[in-house]
Formats: sequence, C-alpha cells, structure tokens
Amino acid sequence: MNSSDQSNFRESRLWTVPPFHAETAISNRDLVRFHGQSARIEFVADRMTGNVTPDYCFKENGPGVMVIESAPQNRHYVLDTENPEDLVLVARKA
Repeated sequence: MNSSDQSNFRESRLWTVPPFHAETAISNRDLVRFHGQSARIEFVADRMTGNVTPDYCFKENGPGVMVIESAPQNRHYVLDTENPEDLVLVARKA
C-alpha cells in the first residue's frame, strides 16, 4: 500500500481488541472468517462516536466489533477477540 492509499484508508483502532495474526488492527469493512464462516466487520466500537448503533453497543457491552455473517446474514457483537479462531483476517477493503 503506497502513501496515497494509506491517506485514503480510514481505520478504527480498538485499543482492547488485539491485532489480527498479521499484526494489523481490526477495521471497519474487513473481510474475516468468524468461527470458520465468511463474514465482514460492520463496525468497531472502541469509544463513543455519535453514531447510534456503535455507541449503543459500546455503552451496553463495552468495546467490541460487530460481525455480519455472509449466509445467513446474522449479526454478532464480539467482545472476546483474543481467541484466534474467532476472527481471522481474510482481506481488507479500502
């Protein structure tokens, strides 16, 4: 990724969520494997942002990530991202 790509790349770092195996922080729109199934990170909730859904999840549950499974399209708010089998980075969307 060159410097112009990096400037256009918006990333939400979650201070309580550890990096993926490649030492890359979890970001919005990442394509992942969640318990072996294809999924996508909808949002990272690491602080109050003024966005209703992430703020609600953060306030009620604490820091975490919202994962959307591809099929069926279920949503999971994941607090424990320390287990490597839970979230495995597949690809990063710019």
